[in-house]
Amino acid sequence: MEKLTIENYRELQPWIEAAGYEDCNANIVTMLMWQEPYPFYFEVYDHFALAYFKIKESGQIYWYMPFCEGSYRKEAIEAMLAYSREHGIPPRLSSVSRDWRDWLQDHYHGKILFHREWDGKDYIYDRRQQETLSGKKMQKRRNHYNAFLKQYGDRYEFHRLSPADFDDVLTFLKEWQDDHEDIFGIREEEAGIRFLMDHFEELGLEGGVITIDGKLEAFSIVSALTDHMLDIHVEKANRNIRGLYVAILKQYLETADPRYTLLNREDDMGLPALAKAKHDMRPIRIPLKYTARFEDWEIRPPREEEQTALRTLWLQSFADETPETADFYFTHLYDPADCRIITTKDTLIAMCMIPRWQMSVGGHVQTIRFLEGVAVAEGFRGCGYLHLLMRHLDQEFAQESMMLQAYDWDLYVPFGYAITHVGKRTVLSVPPKAADAGELIPAQAEDCAQLYTAFMQRFDGWRIRDVHYYTDFWLPYQKVCGAQSVQYVKDGQVLGYASVTEEAKTVTISEIIYADASTLQEMLGLLAQEGKTLCVISDADAPIEGSHQDIPLLMMKHPPQMSEHRWISECI
Repeated sequence: MEKLTIENYRELQPWIEAAGYEDCNANIVTMLMWQEPYPFYFEVYDHFALAYFKIKESGQIYWYMPFCEGSYRKEAIEAMLAYSREHGIPPRLSSVSRDWRDWLQDHYHGKILFHREWDGKDYIYDRRQQETLSGKKMQKRRNHYNAFLKQYGDRYEFHRLSPADFDDVLTFLKEWQDDHEDIFGIREEEAGIRFLMDHFEELGLEGGVITIDGKLEAFSIVSALTDHMLDIHVEKANRNIRGLYVAILKQYLETADPRYTLLNREDDMGLPALAKAKHDMRPIRIPLKYTARFEDWEIRPPREEEQTALRTLWLQSFADETPETADFYFTHLYDPADCRIITTKDTLIAMCMIPRWQMSVGGHVQTIRFLEGVAVAEGFRGCGYLHLLMRHLDQEFAQESMMLQAYDWDLYVPFGYAITHVGKRTVLSVPPKAADAGELIPAQAEDCAQLYTAFMQRFDGWRIRDVHYYTDFWLPYQKVCGAQSVQYVKDGQVLGYASVTEEAKTVTISEIIYADASTLQEMLGLLAQEGKTLCVISDADAPIEGSHQDIPLLMMKHPPQMSEHRWISECI
């Protein structure tokens, strides 16, 4: 591999142009600008060019996506892997695009892992929008620009950046740095800016300058990334002058070649203030980038020794889980035969549980898989592992109906799931008062099972529960979750039960089963507390007065034939 320099960059440039990546790291100018902390090395082959960069501080090496046409991707990756083996370079890539991620996943399935580069995303903008500041989305930026014109309209001048400005640029840059001492990489950026100024014309760079009362207060350095996209490498302005950042970009774009329709303003380096500023400019897209490493993984049931890792991932993934509820799940419900994980030899990437449920469908018992505990480890989220897991389940359980409850219902629509069961959430500001009410006592498993089975006969597609369900799961689980399980008794008869959670200002009923409408009103009257809002989750037909909204309760894939009158109640 040959180190990329100003003397040899033209050898690599045609391959970069042929690849056409809309990534700031695929810009020869970016590579050269940051060559001190991140030197690039490359080699040109017959059908492609390979390049990697080194993080000088740590010595770590990462390959970049090969520069080639699509038909030569496989050849290029194989050459990269061969070079890695021969020279002891880790077989890993950085700044991988979504398109390359999908291609690598398809062609090296089970052989490559992906991580999200959380700080590596580029911000892409519509050039015309940033130039004209027209439209509702640009209102805030338009206000800043108008404020700038109002205060400095007769005092400022704009002109295109040229070598004659470089001394003033360096003077301004020193002042800007003194005002931003805490920014990561500030000294490395200065070295890069000096390099770009030394080779300004040779690299075909351009940019803009704004002076106020003859003093340089803002400048930019820009290059072409593709034949339709500009790359804003540097943009500095006196942050004490309102609207100046808006002005330097707008005025430069008014002079730029009209064939460039998009802007790449590069990444935010993980800096919150910079990320906010880039978001406030209303990007039209923020392409994700990934790190990839060639390492074997598989989807399989977990082994006994992996249960601790499963519990950890479970707790990290579900906000409403506690160590107590997780312990209950893995003690009472977990079965490794009904679990699938994506894992390497030492890293748990994703997991899901797929226990069997017995359901009443059309009056008949039917076994259906319930998908729960779907979780992806944080470093691997957004990398396609949920898709891989769902695709695997489709293949392994192709003949079985699947169902799930979700935190994000829309997430599962692309996988063929649709909402089949709904209920309602009702908030009662003035709960009913029953003059002739019975009493609430601790719930008993046998009574709950009988009430539930009788109540569900009016619906279709419901989970079958027996006494063991209430004894072994429902009643102890409510307790672990901090809920109280009560049943309603009147004139010696058990007429209903409920799961109740009390908080400082709210009483929430997550499940309520009742013999009839009057029973429901009497139960609500007893469960209500003075000064607290009563929130009830129930079947959609429950006659409860208050502010209510329909809520999804269950999604299914390949659902069995069911009547339209269906409901399910589960505290998962």
